[in-house]
Amino acid sequence: MQHRQPRVLLLRQIIGWHAKQSGYDPVFALLQQQFPLQYSSTWKVPGKVWNRRQHALVRVLLRPARPSRYYSTDSARAELRAFIHAFKMKPDIVHLTYAEDQMAFLPSLIKWFLPRTKVVATFHQPPSWTKGTEYPSSHFAKLDGIVVLSKEHALHLKNQFDGPIFHILYGIDTDFFSPSNNERPTCRVIVCGRHLRDFATLVHVVDIATRTDPRIQFDVVIPQRHEGIERRYLDTLQNNPNVHLHDRVSDGELQMLYRCASVFLHPVLDSTANTALLEAVSSGLPVVSNDIGGIPDYMDDSFADLLPVGDAVGMANALLRLTGDRVLCRERGDAARRFAVEYFSIERCAHEHADAYDKIGSGNR
Repeated sequence: MQHRQPRVLLLRQIIGWHAKQSGYDPVFALLQQQFPLQYSSTWKVPGKVWNRRQHALVRVLLRPARPSRYYSTDSARAELRAFIHAFKMKPDIVHLTYAEDQMAFLPSLIKWFLPRTKVVATFHQPPSWTKGTEYPSSHFAKLDGIVVLSKEHALHLKNQFDGPIFHILYGIDTDFFSPSNNERPTCRVIVCGRHLRDFATLVHVVDIATRTDPRIQFDVVIPQRHEGIERRYLDTLQNNPNVHLHDRVSDGELQMLYRCASVFLHPVLDSTANTALLEAVSSGLPVVSNDIGGIPDYMDDSFADLLPVGDAVGMANALLRLTGDRVLCRERGDAARRFAVEYFSIERCAHEHADAYDKIGSGNR
């Protein structure tokens, strides 16, 4: 006899600088679209005004909690809203899709008032990000399963959590982020993103590359670029005539920037999954990045050069090798596209989440 599929309440949120076709949320949009009776959603919505009663209640709930540095008043409101929804719905599973800024008191409330409901959380930030601010063991004791996006993170959390940990590769809309039929330029490099990026190394790589080959142009896409980036790095990039800074680009503009590039340069300090990395690979770009965290989980030697963190000379040399050889650049870009189509689809990612829910709901690992 086939067992009943678990009913799942998803606590979701949109990351403002993600394209609509990328990020983590499209996975859950697809699940709810395909199975509307099985999945329901509640949202973290920014900027809502609190009334006095809500303020007082949340202060009480937060008193024993130790939320992460991402946690905000919007996070508290989202947890409270999710609990009310769960109390009415009585789901089999509640999934906190961004644990770092959605988890303080909700798992405890679920265990107190809905003991049959299981709680799952996805952790996105790498272990280095949480050093000194780790969740207390009491937080993990309230969870029935964890989803992570890199092998390194899974190994790290095994020391803190003895329940099931599911390593699921990130997904991307591989139809939207795809190569065009036009011939790519050979000397145009795209850099995209802000979080955990190594801007010191980026500035050094750009300097080496443009002095070696003045034809090379860099499109540097930095959402909200005035936040959290040292001014000297931005000034250096802005003063280089070969660098073109972009901010607040539309989804179509971002798609075109990838399609008009020949190489994706991605210097990072650490990472688990990375949205821009998947967008670039799906767009058919060879990658020059770093061998750290979850980056190798999403790469293959056929299209990626992974250097030690901070190795600006090594990254510049790898970049120049690609921009100086049109055939090599095209071959590695084609390999990147094939890899993305095989491994990065949203459909595959959604299926693996549904399988994880089924195992958690049935008590199997």
